[in-house]
Amino acid sequence: MQQRAYNQFIADGLIDITLSHDLAGMAEAPSNLYTGKSHTVMKWLSGLFHGAEKFNREIVAMSAFDLAYAQAKKDRYSDEAAYKKAIDTAKDLTYKSMFDYSTLNKPRYFQQPIAKVILQFKQFSQQMTYLLARSAY
Repeated sequence: MQQRAYNQFIADGLIDITLSHDLAGMAEAPSNLYTGKSHTVMKWLSGLFHGAEKFNREIVAMSAFDLAYAQAKKDRYSDEAAYKKAIDTAKDLTYKSMFDYSTLNKPRYFQQPIAKVILQFKQFSQQMTYLLARSAY
């Protein structure tokens, strides 16, 4: 069941969309744009940060899945219903705690070409401010 959940998280992009990968511009760009030396340099520069963040996302997602699945089974859900509920809960908690760095989740003014360059390091601070304000509320 855990391997199936992990594969689902990979397929949904929950684990691989990280801030370091996004900042390196490798998250959603066609792979043919990254060839030769530029690809090698970007891969090495962002690799350690991406690896650490990916590891943290895996731990959060799988821990949340295990706890949500156990709770759903305790609440007498069927295996398939408990799996679906646990997947949804794990995705929600992972995005709430580790944020969603996909392009579609960025504010409109962060998506413009010039703004992407100027504001590339502001998405984390914006999301962290929202998280702290929501938690304080």
